[in-house]
Amino acid sequence: MQDSTLVWDGEVGVVVQVAGAEYEAPTSELRSVAYGKITEQLDKLWHDIDSGTLDKTGEFYTAIKAVKDEYPK
Repeated sequence: MQDSTLVWDGEVGVVVQVAGAEYEAPTSELRSVAYGKITEQLDKLWHDIDSGTLDKTGEFYTAIKAVKDEYPK
């Protein structure tokens, strides 16, 4: 039995199974998943504005920075 890999086909918008493929996701895909839902990002942003930490110490900035550091271009 061959190894298989599940990959996202962005053109079709579905997950497909590729037999024997070695798939390495592009940085943009890895970042997109790591950033999380936009609603969560907006919530962090709102809390930073509300608490006066809309700078490099805020939760929004530090979360985005961590993803960019983990998956550099």
